[in-house]
Amino acid sequence: MSKAVENNELSAKRYQFYLNDDETQCVLNESYANLEAVLAHLKGVAFLTIFPRIYNICKIDRFEVFVDINEWKLVKVLLMKALAQMCGVNYHFLTGFSW
Repeated sequence: MSKAVENNELSAKRYQFYLNDDETQCVLNESYANLEAVLAHLKGVAFLTIFPRIYNICKIDRFEVFVDINEWKLVKVLLMKALAQMCGVNYHFLTGFSW
């Protein structure tokens, strides 16, 4: 899946999978350049073809979004609905920096 994103979604800034020691839990850390990149991901080959197969064999128990979706007025309602369906949580930025 990461190769599909890497090869087809040039605005994906980070797409990393992490496994625990016994490889029974996985965390996916994604970051995108802008809203258009997020929307492209949701329409991309990885999300539309590979993710459904993964979703059928894995339990997603947490979905967290770290962005102030209030700034994304056009898609706020859709994102909030998607988060609610997946028992997701949205965290808005408070303070800090990255290099």
